Amino acid sequence: VISTMPVDNDKGEYPLNFCHVMFYGINKQLISIIGARKVDQIDYEKQIRPLARYISNLYEFNKENHAIIVTGDFNSTNKSISGIISSEFNVLSPDHDKRKYDTDYYIDNYSYFFTDEDGYISGMNALDHVISNLKKSCFENLRYDWNFTGDKDSKYPATYGTIERHKTFWRIPRGYPDHATLTFDIKL
Repeated sequence: VISTMPVDNDKGEYPLNFCHVMFYGINKQLISIIGARKVDQIDYEKQIRPLARYISNLYEFNKENHAIIVTGDFNSTNKSISGIISSEFNVLSPDHDKRKYDTDYYIDNYSYFFTDEDGYISGMNALDHVISNLKKSCFENLRYDWNFTGDKDSKYPATYGTIERHKTFWRIPRGYPDHATLTFDIKL
């Protein structure tokens, strides 16, 4: 599918970077998978609203037999997106697991770490999500995966051990991925 995301220029809207792949599954179910990325420095609402209209139009096109799955870097919280997206869609993120605090798996609660000007972690958040018209029960094993950073010769800071604000150094070179990979299994 080659498509553009319609925007309302009068409202200053701006399209997300996105790639839409549409195909038929085993049971002749139409499946749309959309990878999305918010463009930095532009208000998230001005980018999420065009996406919301785009996927609502897809949904209206074939409500009965169309699985729509959008995943990516929204640089927005689940709650912020949920307030904009139509009620036919769920916004899903990995569960925040407090049992991981003070363990080597603490990093897996977050998809992004904010740093101060000196390169030390000043905050963290879950900014990568899945938006879908499928029931939440169709999604399993949602998690943020930082394993691509594990090579000791890597350009990435160590992603093991306790991560502390203003104590853990986290400076990823420009051009390298700075969000975790969001992985999940789907049952259609």
